[in-house]
Amino acid sequence: MNRSQFEMSVREVNSFVSPLGLEAISYEYTDWQRPNDSDVMVRAVDKMVGDYQVHCESMEEKSNMQQECQEVVPLFYVLRFVFEKSWHLRAG
Repeated sequence: MNRSQFEMSVREVNSFVSPLGLEAISYEYTDWQRPNDSDVMVRAVDKMVGDYQVHCESMEEKSNMQQECQEVVPLFYVLRFVFEKSWHLRAG
């Protein structure tokens, strides 16, 4: 994987994110000691996809809970609720 493929992966995985947000995500997942190392970039994309799966499920659950109870639901409650579910068994 080269740098342009890494940037393309960031855009494809986060297609709903603004250009500024994409820059922030790319910055967060870049190993600045080895920014052009192919193996490091592959692991970074893998981590980014995994983080996306956990975060998005949590935010979706938070949105559903807020709609059901018509009140603000703290994210720490949702994260506890999501992690107590068996999602990790389905994820492998």
